[in-house]
Amino acid sequence: MDEHTIRMVLETIDQQPETWLYLPPQQWTLETKGIFSQDSSELAEDEIGIPQEYQDKGWIAALDQATIEDIVLNAKEQKETVSVEELFEAFLFYYENDAFISFE
Repeated sequence: MDEHTIRMVLETIDQQPETWLYLPPQQWTLETKGIFSQDSSELAEDEIGIPQEYQDKGWIAALDQATIEDIVLNAKEQKETVSVEELFEAFLFYYENDAFISFE
């Protein structure tokens, strides 16, 4: 599994696999590296879609690819030009509130 920074994920979300993004249990930044899980259809019911080494480090399922793509699209609908920092703000807001951010 390849690790990708949150920055790269936000900038290329339409090219990422349609699975869950797992991140380490820490305060995230744009440079925090995460991984996309294996396709859950290939796993047994009690399996988690990331390698054991990441499970042992406490990595968590943050958001799935479709939700991250919706976050990016929502931000771009609100603002003509959206910086990656604003996309990250929207990502964190959604993760914490289960809702889209409102840029005013």
